[in-house]
Amino acid sequence: MLPRLEAQRELASINAMSAAFGGMKTFDRARYIGRLERMAKGGAAIARPTPATLAAMGVGVVVVPAEGAANG
Repeated sequence: MLPRLEAQRELASINAMSAAFGGMKTFDRARYIGRLERMAKGGAAIARPTPATLAAMGVGVVVVPAEGAANG
């Protein structure tokens, strides 16, 4: 096996053992498990586009105030 792939596989094994047997802090474990779940579902979570991102793609954005909002 290629050295880089072998190292990646070994690190993944170490992380899995740490998560399973309490070697990780709670926050780190939750983040690690969340990343694995996203990967298992086919990739990263889809980020909502911002008006700036849409404008960069040439899509016009009009922000409409919510009903009942105070008129400053």
